[in-house]
Amino acid sequence: MQAKLLPDGKIVLVASSFFPTPTVVAIRLTENGLFDNSFDTDGLVVLNSFFQYASAIETEPNGKIVILGTDGSNDSRLLRLNANGSVDNTLGGSNGLLLEVDLGYSNNYFEGFKRVNATQYLVFGSGNIPNSNEQGNFLAKITNVGGLVNGFGTGGRVVLNTMETDDRSERITDVVLLADGKILVGTSGNDEAEEDVFNAYF
Repeated sequence: MQAKLLPDGKIVLVASSFFPTPTVVAIRLTENGLFDNSFDTDGLVVLNSFFQYASAIETEPNGKIVILGTDGSNDSRLLRLNANGSVDNTLGGSNGLLLEVDLGYSNNYFEGFKRVNATQYLVFGSGNIPNSNEQGNFLAKITNVGGLVNGFGTGGRVVLNTMETDDRSERITDVVLLADGKILVGTSGNDEAEEDVFNAYF
């Protein structure tokens, strides 16, 4: 379960369950912990038609909610909801979904994301590097219509480190956008049974 506190004291949550069938719901609670009936009339939106699993959530200053998750084919996607719980069709295509962006890797997986501004998101995850037996952790800036942002790294993406495909435990755990525009990246990994944790600045 992921949760965010809104400026007005309300709480937004996104939760996933696999039993008895995969279910993903977005919930908004009032500051008193009650279901907020102004969010899809009962405080709860079922997102099964968009996701099989939700991994991250961000809120926007206008009350909109952006959710990162994967579908039944394990493809990563972003969905944005309006403040009233309806799907915001201005993100991505006409259905409010920003589908997996071509980052030049195969088997892309978005671990998480941050909102940069009204038109950009910073996503992070991993993928198989072309013509290599290695897997790379990446950062990428994408627009709200699905393109890569030129001027960030190489063609809108940065490869943080590489790892052998049989060791998928090395990953980016989180990123923090600093006030000066730099990015603090936290990662963890496993090297010969010793856990390594380090941070990087960009």
